[in-house]
Amino acid sequence: MKTDGVMKHRERKRTFQWNKYNMFKFTVNVCCPIYDSFRVRQLSGMFDVPITSRSERSFEVEIPPLDRPWRIGLIVGPSGSGKSTLASRLFCNNLYTERSWPRDRAVIDCFGDRSLREVTAILTAVGFSSPPGWLRPYHVLSGGERFRCDLAYALSEWSVERCRAEASQQVSPTAFGGEQSTVLGDDLVKISEGRPRDRADELPVDGAAGSLVDESSRLSMEGRGSLVGEGDGSGGLEVDRHGEPSRHSCFLGDGLPIVAFDEFTSVVDRSVAQIGSAAISKAIRGGLIRNRFVAVTCHYDVESWLAPDWTLDLSDRKFHWGLVRRPPIELEIIRCGREVWRLFKPHHYLSGELNPTAHCFVATWRGEPVSFCATLPQRGIRGMRRISRLVTLPDYQGIGIGTSFLNWVADQYVGEGYRVGITTGHHAVISHCRRNSKWRCSSVRKVGRGASQGRSVVSFEYCVCR
Repeated sequence: MKTDGVMKHRERKRTFQWNKYNMFKFTVNVCCPIYDSFRVRQLSGMFDVPITSRSERSFEVEIPPLDRPWRIGLIVGPSGSGKSTLASRLFCNNLYTERSWPRDRAVIDCFGDRSLREVTAILTAVGFSSPPGWLRPYHVLSGGERFRCDLAYALSEWSVERCRAEASQQVSPTAFGGEQSTVLGDDLVKISEGRPRDRADELPVDGAAGSLVDESSRLSMEGRGSLVGEGDGSGGLEVDRHGEPSRHSCFLGDGLPIVAFDEFTSVVDRSVAQIGSAAISKAIRGGLIRNRFVAVTCHYDVESWLAPDWTLDLSDRKFHWGLVRRPPIELEIIRCGREVWRLFKPHHYLSGELNPTAHCFVATWRGEPVSFCATLPQRGIRGMRRISRLVTLPDYQGIGIGTSFLNWVADQYVGEGYRVGITTGHHAVISHCRRNSKWRCSSVRKVGRGASQGRSVVSFEYCVCR
């Protein structure tokens, strides 16, 4: 078999048109040459595959104008269904694919000229809030940590500020459709037992509070979705004068750039994939990440955890709007011994030592330990306990497990007649306590003392009557 010597390895013929139902109709033809060899001919004979000069495939899909405000989209389908091909056509340079990370630098140094505050904020937003992990090179991190680093890099690459700066030089200012309106989404957590609803990091206790002896309690976190950013209804694709989607269409609507992420959750186990999907959904809908996000994946199990505003399923070429309710996260909290600390101490940002007199608790999900909390008597104050250790494993960060666990422990001690406090320098815990009306700031020290020597710390006290 002869092949054309000037034939490109891969050619694409793309067409774009409107149909009579006002739908975007995409047709992408993908072709590549077939190179003749003995094995090619042998395989052709074994499986009765005709040998041609080239192999061709065609992908066709219809998408309605994205004229509703949206923040999260999902393109899903089996391998070989054309997900990556279509995503690269729709989102062009906004499609994030695997990049090469330096092996001789900490991940915190791999985000260009962004400030330390910006980098730690985006890493925390996607659920990677482990300072010891930030100091390590990318290649030594766990699969779940690498996945979240990739997410953080993709989202930081297409920040609002950068995209608006580029668009102002290349696109008419009228393409933005007005200023962004930030509206926080519905709470991610349902508060039971008739308690006042707090913010998204709250976690309810189902059933009676119980005592602090060896008993287990069950907690339930339920997801709920809402659209964030009302926009002006122009959040769809921009079409240029030739009828093609503009490569700047990601700047329309509420001015938030699109980040499309190929092979989403493909390299992590399914529990980590589900938690990671919930974390990115929470961060985007809560306004911590000012992007629109499109996940491209072959895994259908992330749909309910990601809770997309729209889904394009390439197995049947169907597009549909609609949020999917996130499954509940049920934690079992048990009073435990100090030996459990061994699983968590490598991930704590302070000393790995644990006081022998500490009261210890562990939270498990699906039978696996995910978070640890320990308390000690507050020195000099009778009848008061302080939170001395609070650690959530990296694969389970980003959805409020740790801070909800913190509130549960504080509730139990208050129910026993204790006062409860925490002194911390971790920005995620500080942010939670500042937002939550049950925690009252008691002091701010630029230079701590005792165990906090040399660090800036903030002290809070739990006050349910506030």
